[in-house]
Amino acid sequence: MEHGAPGRDNAADVAALMKLIAPKLLGADATPSASPTAKQAEKSGEG
Repeated sequence: MEHGAPGRDNAADVAALMKLIAPKLLGADATPSASPTAKQAEKSGEG
């Protein structure tokens, strides 16, 4: 995407799109948890 609409900041548009699209591409498991140990406890069956 080298050419954007006149008067628009192309880099800002791309960054805004990635903020919207990236979570859907990564899936729900990619969202950070409250603490790293909470995720480990879920995997090991503790908690």
